[in-house]
Amino acid sequence: MNYLLFSFIFAFASSATLGQSVHFHCVINNQKLNLDSVYFFPSLSQYVKIESLKFYISQIELMSGNQSVWKEKDSYHLVDFENAKSTQFSLKPDEPVAFNALRFSIGIDSATNVSGALGGDLDPTKGMYWTWHSGYINCKLEGNFFQSPSLKKEFKYHIGGYSAPFSTIQTIDIKGLTEKNINIDFDLSAFISKLDLKSKPEIMSPGKPGADLAKSFTGIFKISHP
Repeated sequence: MNYLLFSFIFAFASSATLGQSVHFHCVINNQKLNLDSVYFFPSLSQYVKIESLKFYISQIELMSGNQSVWKEKDSYHLVDFENAKSTQFSLKPDEPVAFNALRFSIGIDSATNVSGALGGDLDPTKGMYWTWHSGYINCKLEGNFFQSPSLKKEFKYHIGGYSAPFSTIQTIDIKGLTEKNINIDFDLSAFISKLDLKSKPEIMSPGKPGADLAKSFTGIFKISHP
């Protein structure tokens, strides 16, 4: 009986509780992002200062291997690194579920886009909505780059689009989860390395440049160990 009780307690401890915490962190040059700091990128020979970074997390699922064991309803979260509270939220399964991976999308699905602008984190006042035709901005990165303060230039990357062939929504799998609180790093350095700051410092509408850049999202999210 004692053995069976111990086995039950162990199995329960490796399951999601009714308030599973998910926390997104942004790292740049192996440091926590500070919006007031300037970072040097030797590969670009540029200094970079981030003014704004926001992206949508949606379609969240807890996974056991390749099998989905729980899906969040109305799954839309706007992560805004100017608002620390928005970088953390709770998943609330109706009952404990055993899982070892997290699956989510970066961006808003086509069905929601064609439904028109909605409320909550999808409210257009959040600054992440173009028009009914173009839909939602899935990720927004804005800032400045310069070799010296006198050469400062702006960059703006608004990545979105839900229609083929330029859909930008991407599915992310975070595997090997073992802890109650799920911490995920967004490696901004890896993303910036994909940008052509000098030749194309802006993407402001759906199209091939944004769709190509969105593909890099799948390689820049990983388990964080804060």
